[in-house]
Amino acid sequence: MAAADRFWVAKDTADWIAMGSVLSGTGPGTVQLTVAPYTGTLQFSRIANLNIALTPALNVSASLTITQSPPACTYSVTPTTIDAAPELGSYSVRLTTQSSCPWSAVESLSWVTVSKTSGIGSATITVNVTSGNSALNITPAARRGSMTMAGRKVDVVQRGGCLTCPE
Repeated sequence: MAAADRFWVAKDTADWIAMGSVLSGTGPGTVQLTVAPYTGTLQFSRIANLNIALTPALNVSASLTITQSPPACTYSVTPTTIDAAPELGSYSVRLTTQSSCPWSAVESLSWVTVSKTSGIGSATITVNVTSGNSALNITPAARRGSMTMAGRKVDVVQRGGCLTCPE
């Protein structure tokens, strides 16, 4: 790292990097770095520079750039299918992910609404099966559709309910 007769000093500028107890020396040396886990809500890499200056002149230096990427986000939803009654109802879907991971919920069914359309970290999302144009699904056939939450498909099946069907 340094010439045998040169004194050197190491310095970093990031609060997420801890430097070991050896921050200076003469000649070749080792500086131990401990990088803290990535936390927070940002989805961008963070960058720090470790500077090593040679003295007494301090006009010769080296720099080491350290880049830490955020953890990869993984997502899961439970349940993946909502079995809804013919009448109006509310159902919970649990979206699980790391605390810094963003997500969105997209529904395009005229008879379904969601309580949250975006967020960061895990959440419980209420799915409201509404009537669309009627008080309930009055056809004998089930109606089906799907939505996405954090890129994961959630199917919605509303059972049929017939008010005027013969018994």
